[in-house]
Amino acid sequence: MTFRIEYSNQFIDYTVIKRKRKTAEIRIEQSDKVVVVVPYGISNDRVEEIVRKKGAWIIKKLSEVKNAQIAGIDKDICDGDNILYLGNLYRLKIIDNNDIKRNQVYISEKSIIVEIRHNDRAYEVIKNWYIKKAFEIIESRVLFYNVKIDIRPRTIKIKDQKSRWGSCTYNNDLLFNFRCIMLSPKQLDYVVVHELCHMIEKNHGKGFWNLVELIMPDYKNQRQQLKKIRIS
Repeated sequence: MTFRIEYSNQFIDYTVIKRKRKTAEIRIEQSDKVVVVVPYGISNDRVEEIVRKKGAWIIKKLSEVKNAQIAGIDKDICDGDNILYLGNLYRLKIIDNNDIKRNQVYISEKSIIVEIRHNDRAYEVIKNWYIKKAFEIIESRVLFYNVKIDIRPRTIKIKDQKSRWGSCTYNNDLLFNFRCIMLSPKQLDYVVVHELCHMIEKNHGKGFWNLVELIMPDYKNQRQQLKKIRIS
């Protein structure tokens, strides 16, 4: 159910989800949505009290999401657009070329050039290139950091995830968002280290963060920077 309150001359719209749990949680999702997860049996009036108590924090976080750098690719992407690759903006140059046997993507100075057959979509070509580059680079970084952890991932997969940079399954399959390739090398490394550590520590407890810090001493800075980037 969705509700609205007025707080500090601003409206806060929030969705309430009731689950079997003991405490309430407020999440600001990538789509600018405020989600309040509460235990069964809690009244709507009590939920509103919780939201009002955290009103200043919610407005602050909504502003951060709104002004965040966006890591994504528009389905209507066209020649001249700017796109991210390893933390840098490149001007996209799309060239129709029906003489080529397969579509090509390459970097030339500050441009990403896409040579594409006339009937193919630039979006699909660029996305597939992102996925290919993401696997190549992430796999190499996993191998680089894996020497510091005495356990290897079962598989490494690149996914089109809508709300997270990466995840680690119970069986130690590492899943990474293809948009990780849009992050700076340091931010990408943090995502890799984060998921590698989950192979040992499956939660976000003290032991987990101690392990992350042991491998990447400046992880807090990279984590903070990553919060400023919005997945789209």
